[in-house]
Amino acid sequence: EVEHNGQKITFLDTPGHEAFTSMRARGASAADIAILIVSAEDGVKPQTLDALKAITDAKVPYFIGASKIDRPNADIEKTKQSLAENSIYVEGYGGDISLIPFSGKTGDGVEDLLDMILLMADVADIKAEFDIPAECLVIESSRDKVRGIQATLIVRNGTLKVGSYIVSGGQISPIRSIENYEGKQLKEALPGQPVRVMGWIAEPRVGDMCTMAVDKDIAE
Repeated sequence: EVEHNGQKITFLDTPGHEAFTSMRARGASAADIAILIVSAEDGVKPQTLDALKAITDAKVPYFIGASKIDRPNADIEKTKQSLAENSIYVEGYGGDISLIPFSGKTGDGVEDLLDMILLMADVADIKAEFDIPAECLVIESSRDKVRGIQATLIVRNGTLKVGSYIVSGGQISPIRSIENYEGKQLKEALPGQPVRVMGWIAEPRVGDMCTMAVDKDIAE
């Protein structure tokens, strides 16, 4: 989770290897905007096309992030050509998909990438309500010997609050603890925030939507 120009952006990273197809599909369904990462050194790979299919199937607006521009063999024009050869047409190459060159190592182009996210969010009019019970998407869940069942959620809408209840898969669980991505305790989580929630009666399924209720009667 980063802050840029006074606005918070949550990044949900999914592995590039083709073995992680289902994880990428979940990531695309959780996202408001997708960044298709392509190496400026290597161009389009099979997993690039796999990731694009997940994005287009989820009907998520996206742009291209051309990474590793700090590498000696990086070639943006060659990358654009590689994309075009795979029917991905960026601006200047017969299409309207934006391409932002950047380096995760040096930070070059990262400001442009963040600007593009905010611009696309504005154009797509992505909004959420704050004053309603939260609706969340489960992106990870696990069992811990000490902490019990814990799950990582993205708050899609509304505000998630400690002391309320969460309904998932027909199970009602008290929300005993909410942590942000740094492990800091929160009293509540707002739309777009990634949080870890403890207190589950049963392990929620990854990809499920869950709903908050302010008390047990409403939850039931």
